[in-house]
Amino acid sequence: MPHTMFFRSLRQINLFVGMGVRRSIAALLVMAIAGTALSSRLQAQTFTNGSKPVVTAVLASVDEQEADLAYLARVVGEPAAADLVGMLSAPYKPIVNTDQPVGFLLAMRGQQPEPLLVVPTTNAKGILKQFEAQIGEVTELDDDTFKFSVQTQDVFVKQLANQAVIGISQAGLELVPANPLPLYADLAEQYNLAVRLEMTEVPPVILDQFLQSVEQGFAMIFFNLGGGVAPGDDEDLAELMAEIEKVFRETKLLVLGIEIDSEEGLFALDYSYTAVEGSETAQDMNARQPIPSRFASVIREDAVLSLHHAVAVSPLVVEAVEEFKTEWPEMSEDLLLLMPVEDPEAAVEYIGRGMEIIGDSLLAGRFDFGAQVLATPGDAQVAMGMFVADGDKLETLIKELVEWVPYDPVAPEIVFDLETYQGVKLHRFRIDLSDVEGLSNELFGEKMDLYLGTAAKAVYVVAGKDSLKQVKQFIDSGKADPNPVRPTTQFQLRMLPMIEAMQPVADKEDAKEMARAIKAIKRGDDSAGIGFQVTAIPDGQRFRFVIEEGMLRFGAEMKLIEDEQKLDADVLE
Repeated sequence: MPHTMFFRSLRQINLFVGMGVRRSIAALLVMAIAGTALSSRLQAQTFTNGSKPVVTAVLASVDEQEADLAYLARVVGEPAAADLVGMLSAPYKPIVNTDQPVGFLLAMRGQQPEPLLVVPTTNAKGILKQFEAQIGEVTELDDDTFKFSVQTQDVFVKQLANQAVIGISQAGLELVPANPLPLYADLAEQYNLAVRLEMTEVPPVILDQFLQSVEQGFAMIFFNLGGGVAPGDDEDLAELMAEIEKVFRETKLLVLGIEIDSEEGLFALDYSYTAVEGSETAQDMNARQPIPSRFASVIREDAVLSLHHAVAVSPLVVEAVEEFKTEWPEMSEDLLLLMPVEDPEAAVEYIGRGMEIIGDSLLAGRFDFGAQVLATPGDAQVAMGMFVADGDKLETLIKELVEWVPYDPVAPEIVFDLETYQGVKLHRFRIDLSDVEGLSNELFGEKMDLYLGTAAKAVYVVAGKDSLKQVKQFIDSGKADPNPVRPTTQFQLRMLPMIEAMQPVADKEDAKEMARAIKAIKRGDDSAGIGFQVTAIPDGQRFRFVIEEGMLRFGAEMKLIEDEQKLDADVLE
């Protein structure tokens, strides 16, 4: 496609990033119900009755929020928003300690929930008197406690040494220790906004009632979708509720945190899950440990894109694979009816052999995959590698597929068994890109060589200029893995090397826009990326998503370029 269209696609990528990752309904349900957790190492102080908060939420101090939000506003090119942040925080500065966080705690007093708000102030009495016209008469009780009413609900405020606690009962206030800060200080130190859920603190009776209401809701949905099948007779509903109940009863701790770090230059979202110790879910999570990887060399800071996933296969995955293999004969019979080919039986048999390779690879107990895109000015290479249980079987499948494909004069020129390097058979696919518009043929060459390497336990794919040399280097890099202790999954996308690679071969107008984008990125520390990591923690996993400062600057610059183009178009009209 033309260069302008290609560069416009970069703007679409940025738009997608700005909109965020849209989660599926199922994921939202699990996250909203099950909660969020950073790791099992988080230790919070208890209430005076020995329990922990069911829910802990924290908002960082006014000073920190003001500084971080103003920084974020400047980075994204909205300096006026930084002034707005100061205006919004100004009313709170005279009434709270601006260097202390605000905490929200949900306690359980028996089976009675007690919501509690902890505000950093030493002058609760003065603040209540100041707002008495708005909240109504304030009654001072014993022991620095005050009472007022909102409609029919009594509200109680108790002054502690450095905080005031707000609740709906005096008995609830008594649950809060003299110094409540340790209940949420660990979250406040790391995040601007965070929520922690202690599922094991939910009384069993309340959890049972909740699950019953969930089942009733799903039963109605299944009844309507099933054409009037009685909910009690629906096996799918029973299986779904069994899974949902297992999630809730085997969840221990979850935390969600949002972090703005002006010193490191990033915006981050943290989410992690910890299962109940000794549960089936905890055993499955503990099995998902990082393993030595043959493809760890893809993890490099100068890559445009890198994705690495090296983890031991968990028992639940093994169980799912074995169940699939058992059900495949029946599934293949249904698939026969859907195959739009002359010989559907041969096609289904071929698919079955492919599924067998995938299944056997997972049953081998390891998932090892790595992919990267490298780019230098005017040049790009793509590389990918993956563990397979039987590389010879995969090679046979690929060769058979090539034989089945009808002759096409523009099809790639294929040479199988070109050579063998370090036990890896190399096969070349020469692809003609001369008729492809845009940057592809200039970055990868008019005749792009793609090398497929098949080994006993691995498959490699490398494409781009000088790809034969690259595939051999990729093979050599897998001989040793010096750091098997790492996140189980790592993904990184960097804009700077991508734009710098495209600029020399772009047309004049696009090259000019790219130069502006490069300049915007380099105003910071040259970091312009997004990425995520999944890390194993005891009985659970932690997920961290990061947007670097340069990526935010890049987005602001792309928005500015788009606005200027619209303005120019309006002037011409």
